Amino acid sequence: MFRRKVEGLLSAWKEAPGKIPLLIRGLRRSGKKTIAKAFAQSSYRNFCVLDMEAEPSLHRAFAGSLDPEEILSRLSLVHPDVRVTPGNSVLVLGEIQECARARASLRYFRESGKYDVVATSSFADIGDYNRDSRLSIPVGSERYIHMLPLDFEEFLWAMGHEALSNEIRSSLLSLSPLPELVHEKAEGLYRSFLVAGGMPEAVEGFLRGGYSASQKACRALMDAYKGDFGRYIGKDGKPDMDGILFAKIRKALASITEQIADEKGAFAYSRIGNGARRRSFENALDWLEGYGLVYRCRLLERISTPLLVHEDDETFKPYVADTGLLLSLFDEDIRREAMGEIYRGALYENAVAAALPSNGFPLRYYKRRSGLEIDFVISLGGRPVLLEAKARGGRSKSLSTVLADKKTYGDENIRAIKLTSAPLSVSQDGETIRMPHYCLPYLTPDMDLFG
Repeated sequence: MFRRKVEGLLSAWKEAPGKIPLLIRGLRRSGKKTIAKAFAQSSYRNFCVLDMEAEPSLHRAFAGSLDPEEILSRLSLVHPDVRVTPGNSVLVLGEIQECARARASLRYFRESGKYDVVATSSFADIGDYNRDSRLSIPVGSERYIHMLPLDFEEFLWAMGHEALSNEIRSSLLSLSPLPELVHEKAEGLYRSFLVAGGMPEAVEGFLRGGYSASQKACRALMDAYKGDFGRYIGKDGKPDMDGILFAKIRKALASITEQIADEKGAFAYSRIGNGARRRSFENALDWLEGYGLVYRCRLLERISTPLLVHEDDETFKPYVADTGLLLSLFDEDIRREAMGEIYRGALYENAVAAALPSNGFPLRYYKRRSGLEIDFVISLGGRPVLLEAKARGGRSKSLSTVLADKKTYGDENIRAIKLTSAPLSVSQDGETIRMPHYCLPYLTPDMDLFG
C-alpha cells in the first residue's frame, strides 16, 4: 500500500471527541477501501471490514431496527468475525451507498456514541443514485474525507524519493531554486508522473513495467468506469442501469476529451453532437462530476476575493481527474503525441486542474471577450493569484495585461504564479513567481508567498 496524505486526517478523526461516523468519498479504485482497511488494522485492536456491494446479503442486517446494538448482533450472525465492541474497535462499511438503510444507520451510530464507524462510497456525490433512499441523512451525522488519485508528492513517496520531496517543499517555502541537478531530476520524475498518473493501480504498473504497464492499468480502469455509467440503485434496493443516461454520459465524456485536446476554452454542449443542448446533457456532466472522473473549472467574472461570489455558474472548462486516465481516453496517435508539442499544453493544463483540488483549491479561471484568458485563479493567503500553466516557458500576454492594470480586472492585491519547466525564481517587483510544475502539490491556500 502506498503512503497517502489522508492517513493524517484519519488519525485526527480517531482522536477527535465524539464518535461521528466518517465517510470516505471518491472515484472508484482511488484507494478508499485500502486506506480504510490499513487504518483499521494499524489503529484498533478489533476491526471488521465489510463490502456492501460485493456482499448484497449484508443488506439484510440493516432491514430491521437501526439500533447499533441490533445491527451488530445481526451482522455477527452472518460474519462470525464481527467483533465490534465499545472502545478500541472499528466497523468499516465499504460502498455504503449500495444500501440506503446502512447509510441511514450512521445517524444512530453517531447518537449512540459508542462505536467508531468508517464508510466508503464511490457514488455518494451522485444525486438520486440510490432511489431507495427513503431515510434522510441528517446534517452532522457524518464527517467527510475526499479521496483523490495520488498527487506528485505521493508519487515521489511511492518512488522512494521522500528526500527529494522534502527538498522541493523547502525550496517552495524559501522561494529559492533547487540546485540544477536536483531540479532536472525533479522535472524528469514529474514528466513520468504526467504519463503514469496517480491512480494506485497505474502507479503500481509504472513501478513494475514503466509507461506501457501504467497505461494498460489506466485503460482497464476506464473500461470499468464505463461499466458504471448510468448505474443506480432502484426502489427495490437492487442495482440497475439507465440506458439513456449511459449513452449520454459516454457521448459527453468523448466530447470532453476532444475539447481538452483542442484547448478552446469553455465547454460547448453543441460539440457533443448534432442538436446537443445543455438541457439534454447537463445530467450527464453532473453524473461524471459526482462520480469524480471529471472536474469543472468555473468562469470568474472578476478577479477579486472572495472569488466564490464572482463565479459564473453556467460557464466552465472540463478536466479529467487524472492525467493517466486522460491519456487512456485519447486515440493511440494522440497518446504518442501527448508529450510532443501538439498536445503537451493540454496535458500540463489538465495536470494543474487535477492537482489543485488535492490541496483544497476550487477550480476557477478568467476570460474576457477580447480573448484575454487566465488558466486558473486561486486564493492564496487571502489574495487572488493568477495561475498560468506553461509546458515550457515563454511570455504570457494575458497575465502581463492583468498585472499591468489590476483595477480593471479585479483588485490591487492580484499576484501571479507562472508554472513552467524552469527553476523557481521571483520577479524584481515581487508580484510574479516563476514556479516549476513539481512545486504545485506543496501549495496550500493558507500560504502567503507574496507577504
